Amino acid sequence: MPKILLVDDDTELSELLANFLTLEGFRVTIAKTDQIAQQLDLSYDLILLDVIAPTWNGIATLKQIRKHYSTPIIILNAQNDAM
Repeated sequence: MPKILLVDDDTELSELLANFLTLEGFRVTIAKTDQIAQQLDLSYDLILLDVIAPTWNGIATLKQIRKHYSTPIIILNAQNDAM
């Protein structure tokens, strides 16, 4: 079963997305902040990363992950005019 790390501060959206992905056969771990994400074992098949969050800089987190890992990352953004 492929493992996905979902890093997002929006609890409702994270749970909705995790439930959908679980139904599709993925094992999903939700991390609420970049600090939690950095502490987790990054042996995931995919990382879904929210880059627009009030509590952290998603782009900096992306760069930090990319320095050490080659795990594919999909950027999430729920805002209309962000970036």
